[in-house]
Amino acid sequence: MFLSGGVFAVCTAQFGQITCNQWESRCATSLYQNPMGVYQTGNWYKLSPEVPLCIETQRLMKACIEKNGKQSCEDTLRNCERYFNAPKKMLPPWALYTMTKKLTNCVGKAIMS
Repeated sequence: MFLSGGVFAVCTAQFGQITCNQWESRCATSLYQNPMGVYQTGNWYKLSPEVPLCIETQRLMKACIEKNGKQSCEDTLRNCERYFNAPKKMLPPWALYTMTKKLTNCVGKAIMS
């Protein structure tokens, strides 16, 4: 399944359709324990609100890691978490980064500077 627009448009422009579709599937499964984070209404696929944020988080961290290296990006994420006193959200260890919207903004600003 391919979704377009919004988070997907940015994601696919940067990392391609296959990668972004994989993130969508993994995000929905991790957040909901099944792929029900995506549902169809008419001819459109809609994402539950948490899924686009999860996809954006993966895109942001991948871009950061490619630009600055994994350790630098994880340090930036930890600094942002401390700044916002953000609680840790636990997802399966196989792999997704999780951030609130405030954290994505914080990390995004840090890597753009």
